[in-house]
Amino acid sequence: MSPHPSVAAVNETIVGRTAERHELAEAYASSQAEFVTVYGRRRVGKTFLVVNSLQGRKGAYFETTGIKNGSLRVQLERFSQELGRGFFKGAPLQVSGNWMRALQLLTDAIATLPKSQKIVLFFDELPWLATPKSGILSALEYFWNRHWVNDRRIKLVVCGSSVDSKAGVPGFHCCARC
Repeated sequence: MSPHPSVAAVNETIVGRTAERHELAEAYASSQAEFVTVYGRRRVGKTFLVVNSLQGRKGAYFETTGIKNGSLRVQLERFSQELGRGFFKGAPLQVSGNWMRALQLLTDAIATLPKSQKIVLFFDELPWLATPKSGILSALEYFWNRHWVNDRRIKLVVCGSSVDSKAGVPGFHCCARC
């Protein structure tokens, strides 16, 4: 899986964010499935933090990013491209018609990986994926509850901006490990 553009283009270190980096490291090291949410204001380094904390570790790393104002079809096309790149050596995949089918393909791909291999699933810009009637939130809930929560290899990370984030002065929160 290719390096993330923000990592390849910028060779910076993370300054501060000790608590957030620790939380992500603990989630990755955990012997159980983990679901981590990272949220906060725009342009404060949420994606950079997640990518630099989790990409490049041993195991599989899958990332998909929502497209602002993207239609459901465009979001699913992008997801299929990332799935093909991440699990099928770049092979083009048929675009799923909905998020239930798309996440089933992801779950099937996960099943082919060695049982000892940790798997990071990173859904960046989740609010852009979760457009009205997209169905991604209910699909994520279903696959987490039905499949992924019982797979100790999986580290699910969702990330997005929160325009109402008043609680955190620094701008974002790494929280809600489930």
